[in-house]
Amino acid sequence: MKKLLVGLAVLLSASTAHAGLITISTLSSDSGIVYTYFNTAFNTIKNCINGNIESINIKDDTLTEADFADAINPRVRDSEYFNDFTYSGMLPADSTDLTSDISAGTSYVSGYRVVTAATSKTYTATKDTWVYIDINGTFQYVETSVGAAQPVTPSNSL
Repeated sequence: MKKLLVGLAVLLSASTAHAGLITISTLSSDSGIVYTYFNTAFNTIKNCINGNIESINIKDDTLTEADFADAINPRVRDSEYFNDFTYSGMLPADSTDLTSDISAGTSYVSGYRVVTAATSKTYTATKDTWVYIDINGTFQYVETSVGAAQPVTPSNSL
C-alpha cells in the first residue's frame, strides 16, 4: 500500500510535459530550393523527435515495451507495486490419485499476464512436488524429498 501511495504522490506532483507540433514552412512558388531550407527542416524534425515530440504525433499502438525505459514501463512499474500472484484458477482438480488436472487460470508473473488452460500432471508418490508457472505460461515441477524445505523458485516464475 505504501508503494501505491508513493507512486500516486509522484504522479500527481509531476509537472505536465508540453511540446508543439512539428511544423515546417513550405516552399513558395517563387523561392529557390537551397540546402539551408532542407537543413533547417531536418533539424526541426530531429529536435522534435529527440525529446520534444507531442503525444498526438505518435500513432496509436505503435510503441512497444522496448520503447519504454524501465522507469516508465507499465509492466515493470505494476510488477514492482503488486508483485506476483495468481488471480484465478491453477489449482489441482483432485487428490484421489497421483494424476491431477491443474485448472485453467490467470497469474501475474514478473508483470506478465499469464493465462493457462487446464494441464494434466502425474505426480511421484514418494516425492513432494512444487509447482511453478513461468512468464511463458509453462508449468515447472520441482520434486523434493517428502518434508524437505521449499526449493528456490525458478527464474521468472511464481
